[in-house]
Amino acid sequence: MDPGKIFQIITNSTLLATRLLPGGSASPLHFSSPRYCATLPEDLTLGAVVLTVAASHDHGAEVRYSIAGGNSDGLFSMDERSGTLSLAASLDYELSRRHELVVAAEGGNAAARALIMVQVTDVNDNPPVFPQPEPRLTIVEEDDRDLPATITRVEAVDADETDAGRLVYRVSGDGVERREGEEEEEGAFFTINARTGDLIQLRALDRDPPHGMSVWRLRVEVRDGKWQGVSQEATPAFYHYYPGDSSPRQASWGHQKPDQGPDHAKKAAAALHQSGSRCTAGRCVSNKRKRSMSHQGISNRKTRVVAAAGDREVRQQQGNTRGFWKRLRVGGERLVTNSEAAREEGFGPPGEGQRHLTLSSSRCQHHNTSTHLNPESGPEEPHRTHSGHSGYNAGFRERRDVPRPSPNSQQDDGGCSAAGISLRGGSAGGDEGRVHVAETVVTVVVKDINDNAPVFPNATMVGQVQENVPAGSAVVVVSAWDADDATDGSNARLTYAIEKNVVDEASGAAIFSVEPDTGLVRTARCCLDREATPEYRLQVVATDGGGLKGTGTVVVRVVDQNDNPPRLARRSWEVEVQETPSFAPPANTTLLELTAADRDTATTLHYRVEPRSGLGWDKFGVRSSGSSGQLFALKSLDYEQENHRRGFMFRVQVTDQGPHGWEDLSHVDSAWVTVRVKDVNDNPPLFSRSHAHVSVREDAVRGTLLATLPAQDHDAGGQQSVQYSLEGGWDALDVDAYGNVTLRRQLDREAPGGDVSEALIVAVDGGHPPRSATATLTVSVEDVNDCPPAILPPTLLHVTEGSPPSLLGVLKATDPDVWALGHGPPFTFSLAPTNPPHILSLINLKFDPRLDSGRGGAELWTAGAVDREQHRQLSVAVHVSDAQGLSATHCLTVLVDDLNDNPMKPAAKAVYLWKTQGGGSDAPLGRVFVEDPDDWDLGDKEFEWAGAPHPLFTLQPRDGTIMASSSLREGRYELQFSVSDRAWRQRGVAANVTVTVQILTPEALAHAAPLVLTPIMPTDLTRGWLPTEGGGVLGSLLKAVQEMVGGSDYAVEVVSVYGGCSDASTTLQLTPQRTPLSKPAMAESSTCVWLSAKDAQDRYMNLVKLQGLLALHTRQLETAMGVSVVVNDAVIPASNGPHGSPTPEDADDDARLGLHSVPFLASTGLPLQVVDANATSLVTPRLTRAHSCLDHAQNSETCTPTSCLNGGRCVRTEEGVYRCVCPGGAEGPQCKVLGRSFGDSGWAWLHPLPPCLPVILSFRVLTRRPHGLLLYAGPLAPTPRHATPAPMLALQLVDGRPQALLEGGGGPLKLKVNSSLSDGLWHSLHLSLDHQSVVMMVDQCGRGWTDREQNNVSCLARARWRASRGKDVWVGSAPLQVGGLAQTPPRPEDHGWREAPTHHHLTGCLSRFTINTQVVDLGEVANSYDSAAGCPSQNAACPQHCGLRGQCVGGLQHPRCECDPGWTGSGCATPTVPARFKASSYLKVALSFSPDPWTVRVQVRLRLRGPRSGLVLQLAARHRAATLTLHLQAGVACATVSGAGWAARRVCVERRPLGDGSWHTVAAERHGHNLLVSVDDGDGWRRNETLASLTVPGVKGPPLPLAVDKHDGVTVGGLPEFTGVDLVTVHDDLQDTCLDDLRVSGWPLPLPPAVNGTPWGQVTTADNLAHGCHPHEDPCANSRCVAPLSCSASWDQPRCSCGPGRQLLGATCEDVDECLWQPCLHGGSCQNLQPGFLCVCRPGHLGDHCQWVASPQGTHPLALPIIMAVLALSILLLAVIGVLLSLGLRRFRRGRENLTEPGGQGCSGIVTAGKNEAGSDGIHLELVNLKSSRVLSNHVENSFMSVRRGGGSDVSGSSAVMARDTRRPSSLLDPTTFLPVEHFIACSVHEEGSCSYTPTCEGGGEGSNISFNFREGELNQQTETVFPCTGNDTSRGMVNLSQAVDLHKVPFPPLANAQRSPNPSRRRV
Repeated sequence: MDPGKIFQIITNSTLLATRLLPGGSASPLHFSSPRYCATLPEDLTLGAVVLTVAASHDHGAEVRYSIAGGNSDGLFSMDERSGTLSLAASLDYELSRRHELVVAAEGGNAAARALIMVQVTDVNDNPPVFPQPEPRLTIVEEDDRDLPATITRVEAVDADETDAGRLVYRVSGDGVERREGEEEEEGAFFTINARTGDLIQLRALDRDPPHGMSVWRLRVEVRDGKWQGVSQEATPAFYHYYPGDSSPRQASWGHQKPDQGPDHAKKAAAALHQSGSRCTAGRCVSNKRKRSMSHQGISNRKTRVVAAAGDREVRQQQGNTRGFWKRLRVGGERLVTNSEAAREEGFGPPGEGQRHLTLSSSRCQHHNTSTHLNPESGPEEPHRTHSGHSGYNAGFRERRDVPRPSPNSQQDDGGCSAAGISLRGGSAGGDEGRVHVAETVVTVVVKDINDNAPVFPNATMVGQVQENVPAGSAVVVVSAWDADDATDGSNARLTYAIEKNVVDEASGAAIFSVEPDTGLVRTARCCLDREATPEYRLQVVATDGGGLKGTGTVVVRVVDQNDNPPRLARRSWEVEVQETPSFAPPANTTLLELTAADRDTATTLHYRVEPRSGLGWDKFGVRSSGSSGQLFALKSLDYEQENHRRGFMFRVQVTDQGPHGWEDLSHVDSAWVTVRVKDVNDNPPLFSRSHAHVSVREDAVRGTLLATLPAQDHDAGGQQSVQYSLEGGWDALDVDAYGNVTLRRQLDREAPGGDVSEALIVAVDGGHPPRSATATLTVSVEDVNDCPPAILPPTLLHVTEGSPPSLLGVLKATDPDVWALGHGPPFTFSLAPTNPPHILSLINLKFDPRLDSGRGGAELWTAGAVDREQHRQLSVAVHVSDAQGLSATHCLTVLVDDLNDNPMKPAAKAVYLWKTQGGGSDAPLGRVFVEDPDDWDLGDKEFEWAGAPHPLFTLQPRDGTIMASSSLREGRYELQFSVSDRAWRQRGVAANVTVTVQILTPEALAHAAPLVLTPIMPTDLTRGWLPTEGGGVLGSLLKAVQEMVGGSDYAVEVVSVYGGCSDASTTLQLTPQRTPLSKPAMAESSTCVWLSAKDAQDRYMNLVKLQGLLALHTRQLETAMGVSVVVNDAVIPASNGPHGSPTPEDADDDARLGLHSVPFLASTGLPLQVVDANATSLVTPRLTRAHSCLDHAQNSETCTPTSCLNGGRCVRTEEGVYRCVCPGGAEGPQCKVLGRSFGDSGWAWLHPLPPCLPVILSFRVLTRRPHGLLLYAGPLAPTPRHATPAPMLALQLVDGRPQALLEGGGGPLKLKVNSSLSDGLWHSLHLSLDHQSVVMMVDQCGRGWTDREQNNVSCLARARWRASRGKDVWVGSAPLQVGGLAQTPPRPEDHGWREAPTHHHLTGCLSRFTINTQVVDLGEVANSYDSAAGCPSQNAACPQHCGLRGQCVGGLQHPRCECDPGWTGSGCATPTVPARFKASSYLKVALSFSPDPWTVRVQVRLRLRGPRSGLVLQLAARHRAATLTLHLQAGVACATVSGAGWAARRVCVERRPLGDGSWHTVAAERHGHNLLVSVDDGDGWRRNETLASLTVPGVKGPPLPLAVDKHDGVTVGGLPEFTGVDLVTVHDDLQDTCLDDLRVSGWPLPLPPAVNGTPWGQVTTADNLAHGCHPHEDPCANSRCVAPLSCSASWDQPRCSCGPGRQLLGATCEDVDECLWQPCLHGGSCQNLQPGFLCVCRPGHLGDHCQWVASPQGTHPLALPIIMAVLALSILLLAVIGVLLSLGLRRFRRGRENLTEPGGQGCSGIVTAGKNEAGSDGIHLELVNLKSSRVLSNHVENSFMSVRRGGGSDVSGSSAVMARDTRRPSSLLDPTTFLPVEHFIACSVHEEGSCSYTPTCEGGGEGSNISFNFREGELNQQTETVFPCTGNDTSRGMVNLSQAVDLHKVPFPPLANAQRSPNPSRRRV
């Protein structure tokens, strides 16, 4: 028996006996209790207070305490005074669980004893120990018998009793954690039993690469501690995370088997005993002090102490490095470190937590609180404690108080239940927070078996040997590799042999052999011949010791030796070379390239001219360049020498024996060369005289011959043509084709520099390159008395009113004519008889011939007093004549100075203020007005407010000026003022002012057109005019303009009025005439008026139209107004200041109107112009117009609400980008219409041409008429007052040939091209104008070239300006007219032209009109007549309808249908199938046609991500002598040409990268010397071109033809390089890019693997192409989105969004109402779905946006007979029709009931449109809602049937709605307008409303109709609905029907009548 138990029994008996035995006197000293109890943890801190005993003496004597017994180990100490028992030494539960102390109290000669029982509780202070560290075991590989199976037990023991049977095991390492390259779905190889430590093998092991290992190392961890749920419930989950892996993988903590491990304590004790430990009472304790164990360590593995710190806390390690703490929150919560958890929960990792004790007492009920004792601060106030609970499934939760012992435990505790004390110590968590972790490594050695065959690392091995070598020569060493263990037997011992050898055909003997041990391949026979067999293929085999074999291929290449002579390709060569200048050595230019063939490959060829072999051998040499020789000239060649002109003939030689091997004739070959010399243009023209001087009278008539200066060119036998041009000569001279210089206009000697001028005559020959010469002509002008005398200033004279007769001034004259010829003084003065009577009565003129030194003069006097109130000023006409009687009448102005001689009278004034939006500065309103005839008395007047001042207006008291605040709003304001006059002593004269404010919108400013009226002042124009009533001169103007623009349909509004139009930068405030500030200045006599026209719907007239109408009717306006009227086209440069740029609001309007200049619309800072007419005042912004030379076109692919043209609508896509939805016939980001047709009298107005050079115009024309005006830019009305010819540009057809006429400052030019354009084919026309010349080009010089055509005269015309054009304006601002003239054809004399444009209108079509790369919209033109958008004649030319996705091309001669990119097939209804080009991919196509050698176009659709580079498509001639290549360079599309003779090399669209993941259409075109490339619509910067024919004057020769090799000339995706038949590499490899719809010259080519052949091409080779354009992996696989967003694939990239048709608002995803953007065109009704939308189209329209107009199907020739047959049989069908009508009526009634039933769940229904106006039956539409279950395939992306998700193409979960008319014939509303009918997929629809299926193609890929199976109008149990599929692809476009649309909730148009069936379980389709 335990001695402690014996002692307890004895003690208890003694105490009991003492209490029960009677007798003895009672001691006066006694304890408060005879027995004290305490429970202590074994890790209690030294010095901690255990308890306090108390004894009392009856007589109050002092008591002292001591320990009397049971403290032999000195574990406790007691304070003798207080009786406090403290811990003096460490406790150890494993040594002693209970201690009984006898304490004694002494005092007053008395003693007493008491018993203290101390119970020790166990603490987890011992780590687990592995008795067998790092075990090692061996397993045979690939042995999967009886798996899973236990292979060993890795057991640990723990000395702590609390850990008995509670150890938890965990395994990690090889075979448990997923390694790199291992598939995710593969399971682990090992696991462990978490309770027993049994290591379990799950799968067979492999020791061989790549995933096998010979040694597997497993790390086993064991943990102790009170882990809740580990031993009883479940295994804790510890997660390991791999980089890039989004899913956690659970490390193995074994399999929980609660029934195992009952003898765990016994086995642990036995293990400890063997390791030097002792066991007592079932507990095992180490012989050493346990508190030192943690310092010394156990075994050779690391032991860690961790704390169970809460919910899912895991300490993760990386190898053996120090771990870190983390708390993992599940369900998307954040990860926090342990330090954060410590701050949150009040504890930290081991060693960091604050130690504290918890003292609890259960003696009395009022002692049940717990107190925390802080070692530093002492006891704190009572509070509850928190600690981390053990286990993995419990979170941080509150620690409850230690429960009191139960009453029935009194005997067990030795009678201590009455009073007990429990103390806790250690860390914050106590025993529950301490965990030990021990580790060991289990090594598993895998025993090898022979399970791997030998493998050659390179399947193909290459060796080489020279030809003609002896037998036994080494070729190559082959080497194989065996994955088996080479050290284990013969598993990896290899022997080699040749399995398939090459034999000699003559002898049958093998040619090669191999050494079996080394693998050395040798030749078995001698004398291999490379020319006979350049390469051999052998199959070698390697065999291991177990008989397993592996094979490989050896390619033996025979190295060449020079054993064959070279051979020239020809026996004779001929070449024609140009002569070279004799004054310089010949250029080192190759004249002829000689080629030779040598069967040997390792030789170098050398060429030479054979000495003395023929005539001219010494004038030429041959240089060697690779395998060819280049003939060049050593001496000059002169065609003018007779012996050179006859030509040369000599021999050339070639050898392969080096430069000195000419003696070995067996290796020399020769051929004859004939050289003919060609004449070149090396002589400039020669003038007969280089200078001439002539005199001419200035009144010489136009056309007068001044001189003849002919020039002659001696080239071409003296027959070379010479063209003349003239520079200088006042711009008044012309020179014709014969050198005759004539007058172009009448001369003016009096003009500056007009007496003498020099003209430079330039003669240019017609050679190439052209040469020129010059001659000088000096012209002197003889004076003619053609200028009358003029009066010298001053011409403004003053006189004070009321003054007596006074001298006004002395008049003098001058004359610009030559006085020496009598063309001048003496001058004679007189008053003109045309003066009115009051002038003759008030003015006297006294002529005196002696004045001005005898030249004659006159004095001007007043005859008497003049009253200003009667005559403010006098206009006096004076007649002046010179000595020869030439006279003129001049007007003098006499201004009458005012005196204040009249009193004031009250008056009222009306002020009209037109303000711009945005405020600006304070606005001047003019002056306060009172009725006063005097107007110079402002200094005598004072102005003041009559009453309180208005806060928005200010008054200047001295001059009466009123200013309005910038914050003034629109409305009417009444102001009262009073005026005083000091001279008349008047005070308080009333003067009321009414101010009317109107806000001018930016749209009003943008649509205002200017008029210049001369001579009239602004005050005279506005006097008497009221905005509401009209009147005055301005009212007459507005009335006349209204009649011209459309009568009462339009209201004409005044936008701005100001004076001084000649200086737009001057802001002049015109003052009232009656109250000037001082002496007045003369105001400008011209007035600018800006007008706009608005219809009844408040829509402004197009500015171009308004300006054109005004210019067209200027003569009528002048007649009505009596003044000169000019539509202002004065140009000022665009400023960069505040007034120099339009507002952002107007930029869109500018782009929409297509204007290159609009009024400056700055929202602030526009100066205000005051026109004060006394009783009225008009204040308007002073507008100016700037013609900017910059490009204002909008190239953005996004849109604004006003930027979509031709009825397009700007809607928001799923990505949040705004794009235009275009109606049928419009295309591009702005919905432009590219074509326009013209009738016999048609015309259209476009925006004016840019005013600055350079300008390039281009367009395409289709016509059969030989005459017609193509375009005209010039005046719309005669300009009789022209000093110089009016600017004009006209392009026209005359006799079918294009002509260009130009007039203006640069002189008349006329260009003609001898090429007919009236053949019914499309032709392109380019016109390039720069500062030096004008060039016209037809068909981009790509047609008409032949072998005999040596120049480009049939496609190009070029002319130079007569004078170099600077930065002046070369054309007016009138509208550009195309197709014809809106006005009467102009006459040359009306504008000063030499020739007027044709009066014939164009009958035909214009297309793709481009100005400076910007495509002009031809749909919404400014004005038109007999003209329409599109080209109906071209569309009607195709015999069959081209469908909604095709268009008719080819002109009227060869019409054919061309499908839109991405579509093919009949009717362009079949989507093309793309292919994905992977690494090292390429495609070669053989053509069945020959593209035009000078004009070719390639086109392809592509899709890529990022800046990729590589070859897209290449056309090549044989041997790649010339190529046209379309390729990508860093994501930019480029076109490149190569080959001799090319003028253009490379062109790219740099501003449009393609790597955005969207589909783009890229095209490259070659036209002769010209090259261009375009992206998508090719508008603006999406197109780039190199027009060498236009820009390079020297390009005249024929371009090199590109004869495409039909068999091997088309390469796509990369250029493969082969060696023999083996692919070596792919150059320019285009990787990870999708291509689609390849076309060459408009014909589609095949694209495998979907299509391998078309009628125009056949695939020959292809490699590494994947079907479709799907990403190789799911983009969302490794992406996570924050709720509520979800991941969706944007092709190959993940995107977090709310999904299709939804948007994030705050923290939730909500449906987007797409109907707010009005996406339905042509009056369609939009129904918002959730998600998406549905457009219900009106009859005749269809498409997802109702953008298409339903076209009637083509009529078959047999249609009429068929109709007649049907009518004949109709009588037999009457009975059937009756039955069908009855069934249809029943179905209709049920449909109405089904659709109107509340709560019905029908997924589809019938919509009845009711009766129309004509009373016919309504339209029944069957609506079927479809929902895609995955990303829509390519054909569904392009299908216009699908309901859009904001414009996105890759839509997951996209809905689609299909409508079919049930009463009209299917041809009128064909379901194929929604889905193509070529290929379909069938889906079964079940009663529950959805289905998933395996799609199959119906009809073998042929077309089928959309079908529905009905049974009496009800949907059958199974109904088939068909969908499109492509080719054999049955895995795309999986669609299931769902109840996504509830027709009960969907509103339909007003005429709709939708009803629901009362039976919700049955559905209608």
